[in-house]
Amino acid sequence: MVHPSLGLYLKLSDAQGEYKISVDLHDDKDQCIAKLQGLTLKVPDRLADVDVGLQGYNLPLPNPGNYFLKVFFNGEMATKDIRFKASVLEDPNA
Repeated sequence: MVHPSLGLYLKLSDAQGEYKISVDLHDDKDQCIAKLQGLTLKVPDRLADVDVGLQGYNLPLPNPGNYFLKVFFNGEMATKDIRFKASVLEDPNA
């Protein structure tokens, strides 16, 4: 199964400088099944809050179930992963 589009919103505070951002998609066995890389963010002021929107397309979700995203800033993982559950919707016309 392939998920056509997934949006991720991050709000950063107390940050300053340049950050390389990457996001790893993991299955419930903690296996990385997709990566989003090559994103750079420049934060000029530590006092500013920064909103970041990321969009991923055609994400491979092999089965319905639990998945999670690991977000990295300059190679260091953010404090928490982002968990979600994928399910198959029934066709209302079937």
